[in-house]
Amino acid sequence: MVWLALAIAACGDVTHERLDEWKQTEQGPSKLAEVISSPQAGAAMRAHAAENLLVIGGAARVLPTLAALPPAQRFGVIAPLVERVWQRARRRRRRCAGRGAS
Repeated sequence: MVWLALAIAACGDVTHERLDEWKQTEQGPSKLAEVISSPQAGAAMRAHAAENLLVIGGAARVLPTLAALPPAQRFGVIAPLVERVWQRARRRRRRCAGRGAS
């Protein structure tokens, strides 16, 4: 959490755009995991960070990070995370179905 506080002070607020940028950086996985751990980030931001970490192959980091959260915080992150992953799967399925129709 100390890192997140320093990052916010140095670079401004953590935004959804920054979370997407971090998928492409070397330090991105660590930054995303820090956001997941930080209650100051809010549930939607934490869920987005978890989704991005999953997308870049970081499931091994997401699960223990979520498990370390207090139960109420964990549920607060998992509920929007499930919705984000579900919506991602639906978009992907539509794209794949559109290709098969050609």
